[in-house]
Amino acid sequence: MSKITLLLLLMFCVVSQSKGQYQLQIQLKAQSENIDLSEYPYFKANFRVLNAGQPIEVQLQDVFISEGAFAIIPEEVSPLINGWQEVKWYTKKSDPSDTLIRSILMTKIDSKVVQALLFGVIRPFHNIIITDENSIQIRDVKEGHWSQVQPGNSIPIQVRIRFSLLNEKKQPISMKLDSITTNTDIFRLKWLASDSDPDHSEPPRLVMSGSSYWVNIYFEPKENRYYHDVMTVHYQGGLKKHLPLYGNSFKLDGKTLIEMTEPPEGSKFTPCQTVFIRWKGHAVNLPTEISYTTNNGFTWTTIDNVKGNEYLWTVPDIETENLKLRIKQNFKQADEYLLSEDLQTIFSVGYDTEGTKLTSSNISGKLLTWDLTQAGQPTIINRAYIGEPEQPTQYYSFGLVYNNTKTEYIVGFRSLSIPFIQRRDTLAFFKINEETAYRKIQLPPDFISGKLITNKTYDVLAVLPFTGTEMLLYSSVNGTFLRSVQFEAPLMDFAFNSNGTGIALLFNNQIRIVDLNNYNIIDEINFDYFLNSVSISMSPDGRLIGLGNKSDGNGLKTDIFVIDLQTKEIAKVYGPSIGDPIRIYFNPTSTSLIVGSTQDKQIAFYDLTQSKKAETLFGHYDVMTDMQIAPNGHSLASTATSRDNLMYRVFTYPEEFITGNMIIRKQVLTNDTVRIPFAYLGTQNQHLITQICNPTDAMIILSEGFFEYRNNLNLAVDWMRDTLFPGECLEIGVNFSPIDTGVIKDDLIFKTCNTYLRIPFSTYSYPRNVTYFNKPFEMGEVCIGDTVIYKRELFRNDDPVPLLVNFSATEPISNKEFKDETFTKDTLIPPGGSYFAKIKFTPLELGLREAAIAVYHSNQSKIKILNEVRGVGIGSFIESNHNKLLFIPEIDTRELRLHNVGKTDIVFDGFNVVPAGLYQVLTPTPFTLKPDETAIIEIIKLTEIAGNASLVIDANPCLIQKFIPLGPYTSSAILSLPIVEVEATDTNVEIPITVSITELESYKGIRTFEGEFEVHAGLFLPLEVKSEWGDAILIRNSIQGNIRTVGFRIDGDFPTYGILGVVKGVAGIAETDRSDLVFTDGRSFFGSSTKLTTESGELHIIGLCKDRRILRSYDNLSNITINPNPANSLIQLDFYTNFSGNADIEIADFMGNVSKRIAGVSVSEGLNTVNFDVSQISSGLYTIRVISNNIISTQSLIISR
Repeated sequence: MSKITLLLLLMFCVVSQSKGQYQLQIQLKAQSENIDLSEYPYFKANFRVLNAGQPIEVQLQDVFISEGAFAIIPEEVSPLINGWQEVKWYTKKSDPSDTLIRSILMTKIDSKVVQALLFGVIRPFHNIIITDENSIQIRDVKEGHWSQVQPGNSIPIQVRIRFSLLNEKKQPISMKLDSITTNTDIFRLKWLASDSDPDHSEPPRLVMSGSSYWVNIYFEPKENRYYHDVMTVHYQGGLKKHLPLYGNSFKLDGKTLIEMTEPPEGSKFTPCQTVFIRWKGHAVNLPTEISYTTNNGFTWTTIDNVKGNEYLWTVPDIETENLKLRIKQNFKQADEYLLSEDLQTIFSVGYDTEGTKLTSSNISGKLLTWDLTQAGQPTIINRAYIGEPEQPTQYYSFGLVYNNTKTEYIVGFRSLSIPFIQRRDTLAFFKINEETAYRKIQLPPDFISGKLITNKTYDVLAVLPFTGTEMLLYSSVNGTFLRSVQFEAPLMDFAFNSNGTGIALLFNNQIRIVDLNNYNIIDEINFDYFLNSVSISMSPDGRLIGLGNKSDGNGLKTDIFVIDLQTKEIAKVYGPSIGDPIRIYFNPTSTSLIVGSTQDKQIAFYDLTQSKKAETLFGHYDVMTDMQIAPNGHSLASTATSRDNLMYRVFTYPEEFITGNMIIRKQVLTNDTVRIPFAYLGTQNQHLITQICNPTDAMIILSEGFFEYRNNLNLAVDWMRDTLFPGECLEIGVNFSPIDTGVIKDDLIFKTCNTYLRIPFSTYSYPRNVTYFNKPFEMGEVCIGDTVIYKRELFRNDDPVPLLVNFSATEPISNKEFKDETFTKDTLIPPGGSYFAKIKFTPLELGLREAAIAVYHSNQSKIKILNEVRGVGIGSFIESNHNKLLFIPEIDTRELRLHNVGKTDIVFDGFNVVPAGLYQVLTPTPFTLKPDETAIIEIIKLTEIAGNASLVIDANPCLIQKFIPLGPYTSSAILSLPIVEVEATDTNVEIPITVSITELESYKGIRTFEGEFEVHAGLFLPLEVKSEWGDAILIRNSIQGNIRTVGFRIDGDFPTYGILGVVKGVAGIAETDRSDLVFTDGRSFFGSSTKLTTESGELHIIGLCKDRRILRSYDNLSNITINPNPANSLIQLDFYTNFSGNADIEIADFMGNVSKRIAGVSVSEGLNTVNFDVSQISSGLYTIRVISNNIISTQSLIISR
C-alpha cells in the first residue's frame, strides 16, 4: 500500500475521533493492555462514553467490536457503575500470526459512532488448520467437490483438522475440542479420530497438539439444487473455526445483451442491395463480428468486424433461399487508455447517465471530463476545480456522480489542507462546460463521509458515513436535503436497485433489504461467521447480491460471495484478490460479476452462468482507490495512487445472435438505342427518356448511372440509387448541351451489383456563326490615374437560335488598367441580336497600353470570342522638397522647390491656395519647366499665426501631384548643458549645447536660434560659438557680479537630436572650482512655435594644487547607447566607465520631470549593461541621465507606441 493511502487511512481514524472530541469520546480505564485476557477466549474491557465530559450509559445493542477483519457483537455490557462500564466478548482470533490482540471498540450514540483502540498480549500460542486428505490447507469446500449430486445420494469428502497449542514456555499442550457442527442435515459429519492418537472418542474431548484428526463430510441433497452450510469447529470454550460448504452448482440461465433489430426474418434482397444491419446491447468502441451463412450454419462467412451499432451491408452477388445473419462479440478487453494528465493521486471517478462522458477528481481538486464517444484515446473536454486552480490545497474526494440532467455532476470532498476540527465535508455541483462549482452544500459538521452514490434514476444522492449508522439523502438536481436514514448498526455500504429496493450492508454481515419509498426494512439476511464485509451490490434483476468481505491480513484471498435472494443462501464464492473490495458490479443482464479490489488482481470478471475461471484485468501499479462501470456495462474506469492513476478499459461479454431465414434473388434492362433531336452548339436542351425498362420479374438495384463521356450528354440531376421493380420503366431527364459539332454518340451506363449495363444514345450538333464589330476597341488618350468608360458593340449573333454568353472579361488576368464592367452572366443573345461590352480604362503608365476582351459562350471553356482593346496613357510628374510646407511666426516667406522628373515639358498655368486668405504665392505664372529642371516657388504667410491650407497646382499635361499641404509648425525641444571638466590652464574649453526636438512634421528649412546661459565669470571666458548646422555668432558676453552671461545665435536647418552648437573659450581660476551652467529666459530660442525645456549643466575646474599635490581626476563615463531607440517596452542601456562604484539612472521628459529613477546601480570598469522596462511611461521624447562619481552623461530616448 502506498504511503499516501496509509496516511489517508490514519487521517480518517483521527478525524472520526478528533471531530467528536468536543462532544462524544470513549475513555478506557486501562492505558496499556486494556483487554482483560484472563478468561481467554472470553475478553473484557472497561470503558466509558463521555458526552460533553459527562459519562453516559450505552446499551448492549449499541456496542460493537472490530477485531482486524472480524466483526464481533459483544455478549454483555454492564450498567454504568462509578462512571465505568464493562464489555465482554468472545474473540474470533483463532489463527493468530502473532500473540498481539488489536481491536477497535465502537459505540453508537444516536447516529454517531465513536471508537477507541483495544490491545492485549496472548500468552499461549494456538492454531487450527483444516486441510484436505492430501494435507493441503483449505478455506472452504466449493462446488467443484460436489459438482452435481442427485437427491438420495450421499457423497463424502474427508478433511483433516490439525490442532496446535503452546504454553508460555512454548511447549505443546493439549487443546479442548468442544464440538464440530453443521447447521443443516444436508451436510452430515462423521468423526474418524486420528491415527496418531489412540483415543478415538468423539468430542467433547482433549486433542493432542500437532496431531491431525479426520472428519468425513457427507453431502446428502434432498432436491436437485445447490446448497450451502458451514462446518464449525468449537474449541477452547468459545473459539470457533469455520469451513463453508457448498454443494451442487448454482444454475443461472444465460441472457444476452446483444440483439439484432434489423433486418427482420424473412426479408428478401437483391445482389448488391445495401441493407442496414442494426443491433443493440453491444459493447461500445469494441468490435462486433457480423457474418452470414447459406447452409444453416455449417460454415459462416465473415461480413466485417465493426464498432458501433449499425452496418451498411452490401448483399453479395449470389442467389440463395437460406440466408441467415449472425452478430457476435467475444469477451475481450480492448486497448486500455491512461487518461490522467499528471501523476497526482485520483480518488474518485464517475460516468454520465449514458456512458459518453467520464469525470475524475484528484488530490489537488482538479476535475477532468473526458469524451468517450469516439474510438481510440478519449479527449479532455473540460477542466474544473474544486478550489482555486493556483492554490496548493489538497482535497479528498469520497465520490463523484452525475445527475439526470446529463450535463451536471456532483463531487463529495473534504479539504486536507486545514485542521481536522475545521473540516466540513461538502457536496459541489458542477456543469460539465464550466470551471467552478455553481453550488456547494456543506454536510453536518460532525458527519464524516465515506462514500457518495446515486440511485438508478440519478436524482437522489446518498452520502454514506465513514463510521456511523446514518445515511444522508439529497436531491442530485437542486441539492435539497431529502432525509436521513438510520440503521441499528454501523453502515458499511449501500446499493440502489432499479426495482424500488435498496440493500444496506451493516456491521457483522447484516444485510437489510430496504423499500426506497420510505426506507423501511422489508427483509434481512445475516452471515455472522464470515470476515466483516465492506462492499455490496444487487443485480439489476433483483435476484442476486454481491458481497465482499474485508481482507484477513494473512495474505489469503478476499472472499466475494454471490447470494441468491430466493433462498437467502450463498450461491457462488470467488477469491479474486488479497486486497479489500472497493466496488462490486453486476452486468445489465445479471449474468456477470465485476469485482474491484485495492490490491493484487484488482479487477476480476466472472461469468455466473458457468463455473469457468475469471477473466482478470491487471488494474494498477499501486493501490486502487475507486472503480466505476459504465451504465451499459461495457467499459469501466478505475483510479489509483500510482502513476497510472486513471485507467479506462472497454470490453465485451461473450454473446451472439442468429436470425431466421432470408432470401437473395438475381435480375436485365432494355438496351435499344435512344435517339434525341438535333441542336445547335451551346444550346440547352432537355429531354425526358422513358423507354428504359426492367423486363424481368426481379427488382434491379441501380446503384450508379452516368454517361460514359459526359461532354455533350448529361443526366439532368446526379443519379441517386434507385430500385426498378419488375415491368417498371425509368423516367430520366437528359440534358443535351453540345460543346462539339457533328454526330454525337454516348452510352448511358448503369451499375447493378458488379455488372455495368449500357444504353446507347445518338444525336447531332450544329456549329455557331457571329459577325465582329469595333475591332480593336479604342479607348483614346487618358491621363495617368484618370478613368474613362466606353460601351460599344462587339459582335452580332447570325444563328436562328439564341446564343448563350456566359460572361466576358479582360485578359490577361494580371492586367490592372483595363476592366470589363459589362457584368453579363449567362445571357441569351437572340437571333440577329448584338452583344455590347462596357470597358473601363485607367492608365497607370505612359504610352500605349493593350489588352483583350474575351467573351465566353455556349458553356465552352476553350473556345471564346476575342477582341483587342487599347488606349494611351499620358501625364506629367514633379518632385517637391516638401511633402508639407510648414511656417513659423518668425518667418513669413518660404520657398518650395519643384523639379520636373518626367520626360515632357510642364506648363504651370497657376497656383491657388484653398482656403483663400491664409497664404499667397509670390511667383508669377504661367511658366514652363523642362525635363530635369527645377523652379523655386515663393509663398508668403498672410496671417500672424499660420493656418492649414492646400496649395493647388494647375499644370499640364495631366500633372499627377496636384496638392501640397500648408500649415503651422509646432514642436517641443529639450536643451541641455553638460557637466564639463577642464583644467585651469585649458585654453580650448568647449561647452556643447545638446538639443532634442519632438515634432510631428519636419520644418526642413533655415531658421534662427538665439539662446544664452550663465556661468561663473572667473571660471570661463567665451571666445566663439561653432555649429555644423549653420552660421553661429556670439551676441552677448556680459558680467554682473561674478556671473557671466553668454549669448549666441545660430541660423541653420537644425536636427531633431544632437549638438546644436559648441561655445568655445578658456578656463580660469576663481574662489571656487565649480560653476552651474544655467540657461536664462532672455532669448527666444527656437521661437514661439517650439515649447522649450532646459537642463542645466556644470563647469568643474580640475587638477588644482592642494597641500603640495595636484589633484586630477581621470574618471570617465561615456559612450551611452540605447537599444532599441525608439523603444516600446524593454530597453538595454550600455555605457563605459573607467572606474567601479554605484550609479543613478534617471529618465526625464522634455520638461525635466523625472519619470523613472533607478538608484544604486552597481558599475564596474569597462562596459556596463542595464535592462529595464519603460512600458509604463507615455510616448514622447525623454533624456536618460547616468550619474556617477560627479559625472553626468546623457542620451535621448524616444518612446513610441
